[in-house]
Amino acid sequence: MKQNHKYINYKIAFCFFVVFLYSCSDKKGDIDFLNAKTQTVNSKIHEYELFIRFCMDMEVINSHFLLTCYKDEWSTIVVRESDGEEVGSIGRRGQGPGEYIMASYAGKSCDKDTIYLYDISKRAMLLYKIDNFVGHYTGKIEQQSSYYYGKVRRLNNGYYVGLRLEAEATAQLLTLFDDQMNELKTFGASAIPLERDYTDFRKCYDNTRFSVYENSVFIAVNNFGYIAGYDISDTGDVTIRFEKMLVEPSYHKAGTIIFHSENKAGFKDIASSKNYLFAIYGGKTVDQLKPDGSGMEAETFAVFNHDGMLISRIKLNNNKAARLTVSEDEERLYFCVSAPEFGIEEYKISELVK
Repeated sequence: MKQNHKYINYKIAFCFFVVFLYSCSDKKGDIDFLNAKTQTVNSKIHEYELFIRFCMDMEVINSHFLLTCYKDEWSTIVVRESDGEEVGSIGRRGQGPGEYIMASYAGKSCDKDTIYLYDISKRAMLLYKIDNFVGHYTGKIEQQSSYYYGKVRRLNNGYYVGLRLEAEATAQLLTLFDDQMNELKTFGASAIPLERDYTDFRKCYDNTRFSVYENSVFIAVNNFGYIAGYDISDTGDVTIRFEKMLVEPSYHKAGTIIFHSENKAGFKDIASSKNYLFAIYGGKTVDQLKPDGSGMEAETFAVFNHDGMLISRIKLNNNKAARLTVSEDEERLYFCVSAPEFGIEEYKISELVK
């Protein structure tokens, strides 16, 4: 009898051990994201009269918003955080030195005195020295490859990371560059198996967004509910931090990938702070479009930690939010709205992570 009890105890202990290992594993889909309770948090609306039609990127630098946006033409403007007054600009549209065709924010130097803009059309990194929020062009770094990247961001350790705009089906999503924009390696395998040409790549990863914090990279896919995180070492080694398929996509392959009408849209944008990730979640299907083509606006956003674990889901008070960023002191989260008029919505981060 004692031996039987001993055997049973070992068996019970083994079962607990298996359950423990299972609960600690980091698998795609291990968060009950869709059924998480949605909270309502008060926000503050700033209705700035900037007449912006579309905002590509929004960043906070030295208590000012840096907006790469389209007004009458493609622009990079500086707006005071406290009252929304436009106080300067960085570069301008054109073909000359320091000018760009379509710029996106790419980062800042550690001492915040230099701004990096990536010109998607010219495939070049433009550098501007900042003096009273006027950008003085100091040079450019030309990308040493023929690929187009929808977005490139600078890491604290001097590397750059680019999000591929189009690629072969077997390609990975992200490219690591050295400080002279030479390609070093690719990383970030597709979350959906791709077999055909770049058409599949575009269908899956159009409008994908990513954010960096120091030397970590966080990606959020727009066309289905997938997020992932990576760490980049000072020697250029890439380590996956997490990957989560929060909402399984609905699609089939018929020569190329075709998404079903019930497929849920994923994440419209992502921003990062020291401890948290913030992501606007679409969650709508094509069937929810209205006759005028609207109806796909996001209704919630999510807060995660840096390991991709869900902290909270929050109801957006303005469901037309398109871009978001974090204040420098990491106390406030900002969303920008471009339609019908430009505005910025502000949340206190302490209220979002309770």
